[in-house]
Amino acid sequence: MERDIDEKRALEDFEIFLKDAKEIGLDNEIIWSIETYLYLKNEENEKAVASLSKLKTSKLLSSNEKEKIDESIEYLKNRKSGKVLNGIYDKYFLSKIATKYMFSILSQVDWKKVLKEQNVPHTEDMFKTIEVLKEFIENLNKYSSTDNLKKTGESLWNKAKELVE
Repeated sequence: MERDIDEKRALEDFEIFLKDAKEIGLDNEIIWSIETYLYLKNEENEKAVASLSKLKTSKLLSSNEKEKIDESIEYLKNRKSGKVLNGIYDKYFLSKIATKYMFSILSQVDWKKVLKEQNVPHTEDMFKTIEVLKEFIENLNKYSSTDNLKKTGESLWNKAKELVE
């Protein structure tokens, strides 16, 4: 935020949100991410590490993402207080976690049904397009894998040699 007072108010709002969330027993990835953010902003690295450790137990995160959390924990242990670039790294890391969590929640909704109930025009066409795109991406991943490219290349090479012989 551009103005310090706005940032201070936003941090206070986050603190109120966390307090309310804890009162109602809410304890999930978003809470741990917000805790981490607040602790980082307040230069409380040990508490941030504790929140990241909770986050690491999430079933929403892949093993690769859990490795990144380990790296982040190590980063925090060596993080210099007040360093200018800290904010950039902190925001990037937290935005990835929040995005992953939101996609996980959004994927549980039957969007096709919701859109049909809301009479959104061309719902069927949209979902057909999405399916075609998903299939295209799956095929692209399958055919562009290193092993598959190597096999295809070898097959083409052998056919070319046969033509020359």
